[in-house]
Parts: sequence; C-alpha cells; structure tokens
Amino acid sequence: MAQDVGIEVAQEMAAVVGQRFPKAGLLGELNGFSGSWFEAGGGFKGMMNYWYRTATLAWLAGEIDALQMNHALKDAREAYGLSGLLCSWNMLSSHDTPRLMTTVGSQEKAQLAMIMQFTLPGIPLIYYGEEIGMEGGADPDCRRPMRWDQADWNHAQRQFVQQLIAIRQNHPALQYGDVKVLGDRLAGNALVFLRATEVIGEAALVIVNLSDRALQTRLLIPYSHWYDGVPLHDALGNAVDTKVQAGSVLLDIPAQAAAIYLPGEPYQHYTFFKPRNR
Repeated sequence: MAQDVGIEVAQEMAAVVGQRFPKAGLLGELNGFSGSWFEAGGGFKGMMNYWYRTATLAWLAGEIDALQMNHALKDAREAYGLSGLLCSWNMLSSHDTPRLMTTVGSQEKAQLAMIMQFTLPGIPLIYYGEEIGMEGGADPDCRRPMRWDQADWNHAQRQFVQQLIAIRQNHPALQYGDVKVLGDRLAGNALVFLRATEVIGEAALVIVNLSDRALQTRLLIPYSHWYDGVPLHDALGNAVDTKVQAGSVLLDIPAQAAAIYLPGEPYQHYTFFKPRNR
C-alpha cells in the first residue's frame, strides 16, 4: 500500500528503477484519493484508481448525486494531472473487493459502470471474469475460480466488453485525450465529459444518464475544434445522431443509458478538420 511505503521512499524507488529501466514507472495502491502522491512528483507514475471506483459505485447506488460524480472527476484531473490519470488503472473490482455484478446488482448498471471505465482517462483494468458476468462477494468469495466452460458465460456481457474495447482502440481521444467535465453545469443526474487530444477534431463526448428520465437539453461545449455542422454519432447506438450547432449540441439521451458521441467527416470534397486550424 502506498501509505505504508510513503512518498519519499516511492521517489527513491522510482529513481533507482529509472536508472536501469528509463521507460518504466511505478504504480501504487491507495484505497482513496491519491492526489498528494502525484503532486509531490518523482514517485508513483500511476495508481490503482480506487477513487474512480468509489465515486462510480456510490453514484450507481444512489449514495451520491451527479454533482459529486462530476466533481470527483474534476478533482482527480486537477490533483493527479493528465499523465497521472492516463497511467492509472480504472478499476471496478479486484481480488480485495466484491465483484462488479454483485455490487451493482444488474447487468444494466454494470454496463454503465464499464462505459465509464473505458472512457474516463486511465487504463481500463478488468478483473478476471468480469467480462463474462462472474459474481462474488467480499474476499475470499471474489476469488472464485475462473469459469472456463463457455456454457456458463454471460455472452451478452462479453460482447459488450468487446464493443467497448473496439471503440476505445479505434479512437485516440479515449486513450490519450485530456478531459473537460461538463456535467456539473447541467440539471438532472448525468456525468458528462469531453475527451480531446491535440489533433484537430479528435475528440469524444461522453454522457452517462443515470436518471429515470431522458436527458433532453442543449449542452454548450467549450471546445474550439468541433465546428458548426459537425455531425456526431453515438458509437454505442443508444442515442440519436446529432450535430454541433454554434458551439453547442442538442442532447436526447434515453433514461438509464449512455452515449459516446464521435465526430464524422461525411463529405467527399470537404473536410471539417483542417490541420491549419491547429
């Protein structure tokens, strides 16, 4: 555990390891907010991001509202830095915790959690068996043997995880992009954020609507390179296509659903995203 190692020892360990393996980085475990370890610098390059897990599961359970969920992401970005977040593990369960399906109680909520896991800044870490819907309570029940018989798998869950992997792998904004939290300016019960790289137009808008009602509103997007008329398509197929209108987008996200909006280039002889605009 990071608190047992301490910041100074972590810095010394990183220096020693770096002399032999310059590209290596230490990853620490801290069951809480890890800001001080990143702010000190020179120690852990990433963390097992239990902060995300705590916030995500509390929000899904109704223990916190969307305002706290959005601010949890803002707090992490401010204290961890982009590099710290990108090098940290996005975790929803582990050998020390109950499994995701057991904790949230339904496949629908588990999938919302996984959408967040794959779109928030960081490295999605799937505990073995989560991709096939394994259940398990507190340790040691969470360490049940892997189910290898495919007849026992939740194939719909596995296909959904494969879909998330493909979306993330095909869109650099979801791998390396910085994050701008937008949900704290909306009424309702939604986590909303924009991921964007330094490449013109390379961005993704993520909306997780936990409300029992559809999220129907206009969202102002403070991002300069989604221009007027840029078409947006939900990679998950849950929400209707929309388009950017003068720095804003009209949202219609179903209840208890999520959308990952990605921009398109629909014209043969015209492109929205010109390198000269950088």
